[in-house]
Amino acid sequence: SVDIDFTTVESTTESYQPDNRAVRSEETFEESTRGSGVAGVPGALTNQPPAGGTTDVAGGQAGEGQGAALNSTRRATRNYEVDRNISHTRTAPGTLKQLSVAVLVDYRTQADAAGATERVPLTPEELQRVEELVKEAVGFSEERADSIKVNNIPFKVVDEVGEVMPPVPVWEQPWVAGVVKQVLGGIFVLFMLIGVLKPVLRTLAIKPAVMPGALPPGQAGQPQLAGEDQVSLSQQAGAGITPEQQFGMARSMIENDPRRGAHVVKDWVASDG
Repeated sequence: SVDIDFTTVESTTESYQPDNRAVRSEETFEESTRGSGVAGVPGALTNQPPAGGTTDVAGGQAGEGQGAALNSTRRATRNYEVDRNISHTRTAPGTLKQLSVAVLVDYRTQADAAGATERVPLTPEELQRVEELVKEAVGFSEERADSIKVNNIPFKVVDEVGEVMPPVPVWEQPWVAGVVKQVLGGIFVLFMLIGVLKPVLRTLAIKPAVMPGALPPGQAGQPQLAGEDQVSLSQQAGAGITPEQQFGMARSMIENDPRRGAHVVKDWVASDG
């Protein structure tokens, strides 16, 4: 079984790295003053009374210390550019969360001392190799907590062959229906040729010439054909035209003018009756 996560996750992360920084601007100010004695006009005595005549070694050292001056000023301003990282992540749906696979392995066959074939289970080493092969095939991952189980069980062996299905009868074959439709269509066309067209052709062959404007015997009260068509067919019938040619001319008349062709066929059928 496979556990798949179809959710879509979008995240934006902004991080700073203070250790990786660069100096953006720097301002430094330094002021230093070292040692200044008694000051006055060069070449003139100072406006101080003369010192006493006593000699004091310690006092002389103190005087030297009082005459020294030290002023020092130092100011520094630095601006740093901190490393900044913005990351936008979007995970696609269909992430595989966990995979579980179970495999059943049949016993292997081997020949015993008597030469007979027997089935024995696999050794633990063989099962371990099968499990490693399955892990490589399915892409096993311990981070997803995937599960692979391989078990060795004897499969059932069927010695007897099952009953053979009888062949399908011919009339139940799929192609029989199409053949039957074609045969029925041919029979219908043949019936139309024998029952309808043959009497028409026979009538055309034996029908006497019809005078213009006169009705054939037994056709009183029925609509007449146009004089031009009736004379034309009668003259052609009397001229020794074969029935096949007469049938072709009748078919041409039906195609050009179905109404007049219907009257011709009706007249032929009535004459044949």
